[in-house]
Amino acid sequence: MSILFYKRPSYVEPLKGPLRKNECQKLVEKLYSGRSSIPEQFSFDNVVNHKTQPPCSLQDFMDYSVYIAHDAENLQFFLWLKDYTKRFHALKKEEQALSPKRGLMDANGKQDSQISLMKKTPALKSSYAFLTMSSEFAGSIQVPPEGRHADSIFTSSTASKSTLNEVAENTLTQAGLTWQPFTVQPFREEISMVISHYLAQSAPRELNLSHRDRTAVLHALQHTTHPSAFESISTIIETVLRGQSHPNFIRWSICNGNKPNTIFVRSVGVLNSVLGVLLEVFLTVSRKHRGLRLIPLLLLFIGLTCTIASYKGLCLVLYSKGHMRRLRPWEEVDPAFPPSMPTSLQMLTTRNNNSDEEATVATTIHRSRNCSGLNRRQSSIAHPHEAYFGFGNEYADEEWVKRYKKKSLLKKLFDDYTWIQDPGMRDVQNRIVRQSLLWGGIWAIVTMAGFVMLPVWGVI
Repeated sequence: MSILFYKRPSYVEPLKGPLRKNECQKLVEKLYSGRSSIPEQFSFDNVVNHKTQPPCSLQDFMDYSVYIAHDAENLQFFLWLKDYTKRFHALKKEEQALSPKRGLMDANGKQDSQISLMKKTPALKSSYAFLTMSSEFAGSIQVPPEGRHADSIFTSSTASKSTLNEVAENTLTQAGLTWQPFTVQPFREEISMVISHYLAQSAPRELNLSHRDRTAVLHALQHTTHPSAFESISTIIETVLRGQSHPNFIRWSICNGNKPNTIFVRSVGVLNSVLGVLLEVFLTVSRKHRGLRLIPLLLLFIGLTCTIASYKGLCLVLYSKGHMRRLRPWEEVDPAFPPSMPTSLQMLTTRNNNSDEEATVATTIHRSRNCSGLNRRQSSIAHPHEAYFGFGNEYADEEWVKRYKKKSLLKKLFDDYTWIQDPGMRDVQNRIVRQSLLWGGIWAIVTMAGFVMLPVWGVI
């Protein structure tokens, strides 16, 4: 990246209305056009795979999504689906066969390998018959066109579920099996949690999906818990994260000061620049020697450098202390919840087996209900699964909000600070500072040279 012309990622305006594929395509185009603004070490994949450190870690990305962008449900759903896909494919093939991929045939018209396994396994033949009949019935369901309103998103789902249960019951009775349809599929209870948290209307973390996409994924989840059931919306969510949320997060992470800091440093820079120009004007119209017009050079240099750096989000005062940054309001230690206090999850009995799905869901809900403020954040760091389920992402009742509102402007200006851990972020800030120094020096010299070349006016 060029020192002279490097700029942090441009701000990407959020999409208005429900997320649609054609609008997401525009985000992809913007992503490729501004790709050079984001260093490779801060790529989306590196962030979500825990390969970055504060202030651009995955936890920081989540904090930004909750407290700044207010669209954390996209990241929470993406992380859940990523983890769910990994856990699903870690199951035994016999268990995976109970939930085939979306569509029982591949693109060439051949049977899916999982379906073939079900037909070859005597204990699973009845499951194959049930899934085949379910698929045939699902094919008769018409997805309403986008924009057509229904009484409820679950109206058709409820009716089809009743029919599917009847078909499954007859099939299972003939096969002599006693387990019930749907519940035999792996992670069915967890899928129900996902529907109630992300897909249902007025859900606590409702995804901003179109009616057509929402209905399509609900129909798919009626028949399988395979990760491919989310394919219609996973691409949309990931595109929004990569094309909008991630660039805005990196842009925000580069800033090392809070808003009062940025305004103060920018004001000081502008004030120094104006004083430098006024002093140049005074020396030019006076009878003083031209050489004295070099005096305002330092004022111009400091003022222009601070102004340029502040517009790129950097406070040179914090930078000069050794790559420091202000603590975010939600990162400050709450006296009521000291860092040594155990998280609520540590007070619970964690699951002993990956297949204990009900214990996992119960533990997650209990943790989300009892963690707030810094304590909740620490629990989320130690146990990322906490971010998947729980209440909504509202934070108005968290303790730090009240504390921060009571703070005076002077205290906000001198908030606590911490060291920037990520070496890549320190390199980016070094580049921005060098760029600011270079451009500040160039403009200061050009301005000074222009005044020096003017004749002595001798007005005063």
